[in-house]
Amino acid sequence: MLPGHHFIDPVSGAACELVIPADGSGALYPSADGAGKIGVRHPGCQVLADIAVELDAFYCPPPGCGYSGRISGVQVLDMMRETRIAIRVTIPPRAGQAGPA
Repeated sequence: MLPGHHFIDPVSGAACELVIPADGSGALYPSADGAGKIGVRHPGCQVLADIAVELDAFYCPPPGCGYSGRISGVQVLDMMRETRIAIRVTIPPRAGQAGPA
């Protein structure tokens, strides 16, 4: 990654930016409680792309543009640690399964 959380997407060669809220309130998968989102700013779109650290990838979901690319999940986690964000990964339940009580 380049300084300032900027990086080059190796799939497209486009300049992108890892966005981590400066106040440390961010989450990879924000909940309804209003936590900020950690995501990827990418060319031609105002929606932050979701990051799948386990896949070293990011994807811009609807209503975004559908852009997908690659980012090092390890580097994302390192940047989160540097920003002192608690790493909380909540996996949503599958259809038909009960969620956390």
